[in-house]
Amino acid sequence: MAHIEVRDLRMQYGDQLIQEHVSFSVPPGTIFAVMGGSGCGKSTLLRHMVGLQEPAAGDVLLDGQGYWCEMDAKDKQAARQRFGMLFQRGALWSTLSVADNVRVPLELHWRARDEAEREQRVRDVLEWVGLADQVDAPVHGLSGGQVKRAGLARAIVAEPEVIFLDEPSAGLDPVTSLRMDELILSLRDRTGASVVLVSHERDSLFRIADDSIFLDAESRRPLAQGRPADMRHDEGLPLAVRNFLQRKDDQA
Repeated sequence: MAHIEVRDLRMQYGDQLIQEHVSFSVPPGTIFAVMGGSGCGKSTLLRHMVGLQEPAAGDVLLDGQGYWCEMDAKDKQAARQRFGMLFQRGALWSTLSVADNVRVPLELHWRARDEAEREQRVRDVLEWVGLADQVDAPVHGLSGGQVKRAGLARAIVAEPEVIFLDEPSAGLDPVTSLRMDELILSLRDRTGASVVLVSHERDSLFRIADDSIFLDAESRRPLAQGRPADMRHDEGLPLAVRNFLQRKDDQA
């Protein structure tokens, strides 16, 4: 399984600095959370990590090899095949069925395997995420929670070593959010994959994250790192971090 490391990353759009001096490590099989208020660069950091946006400085290392500074185009393509991504709004094709959406990564990464094996894999992951009865359903008829689960199924179907989740619980009611957390834990335990998630849902962070980093929008650099459940009671942390962790989700 992959070990991913962010080393002294600087993120910016043109001359606008988003974050700098961002460094952390995600060992195999752990759940790492990127925390912070709106506009601090959480989703931007995810895009840098999955290879969608090049940093202004620093690098993202996969098993010790720098994605941006050391890998050639062929190596980058191979690295991306080790990643799975759940986008914030699911990013499903509305004109396709649930199964057709989940099948897309297999058409790209499992070409060498026969069609029967690919079809069984699609059905297996849909069963894992609780959508076995929605295989042929159109995406436009799904609930918000079902869209998230379908997106998660697509993210894991090609057996990635690192799963990136952008706000997996956003917009979900508390019961559905809890089920999503339980599903993420179950999939991590079942696959052994690392999970990197962006979230501002504090209850979710406290339940599932093994480690985290807090990005501050004002100073434009990380202010703290640690397990969110432990950090919430640490009065020695900067005020911005304590305010974030101790605020109720319905006050966000």
